[in-house]
Amino acid sequence: MTAIDPQHQPEAPRERRLDARRNLAAIIEAARLALAEDPGASMQDIAERAGLHRATVHRHFSSREDLVHAVTEASYAEAERRLAEADIESGDARAALQRATRALLEVIDRWRLARYGPVFGTASDESRQAMRVLMVALFERGQQQGTIRTDLEPAAMSIAWGGLLSVALAYFETMDIDAAADLIVQVLLGPP
Repeated sequence: MTAIDPQHQPEAPRERRLDARRNLAAIIEAARLALAEDPGASMQDIAERAGLHRATVHRHFSSREDLVHAVTEASYAEAERRLAEADIESGDARAALQRATRALLEVIDRWRLARYGPVFGTASDESRQAMRVLMVALFERGQQQGTIRTDLEPAAMSIAWGGLLSVALAYFETMDIDAAADLIVQVLLGPP
């Protein structure tokens, strides 16, 4: 019989095998494409698009709902990355808002989440909160700089901005992303 060592730390969970990580990435990408084209795409459709067997998809996701949740999380991760790349924490706040709006419109256009799942309902609170904090800080900075209207609270501005983003591409399918970003910023803040 082996004595139990109270100082023993359990091993960290094993990192997914390389092929499992590749399969997971392929499933997420296939789901992104399939669901954007056909919101009713099945797990079988997604598996075929990923070039995998349906059982492989089910090893990663027990249900279509779990897969849609994973796709939503992946889109939020990309949105957070794109906001970081847009460098919205520096410079003129109105210009930073323009960069943020354009970056997120590109993510929204790429993922087309609104076609197949609740955009805000399935993302983790952590993901939503991280973006909310960034945007409220941006609106606060703009108000301090005098480049963003002061008649609304920064949190309310952030909510309004998010609402405009969530419907923008659905209503402006014929508009390019730059024009849609210009329109959103102008609706929210008025003319420059």
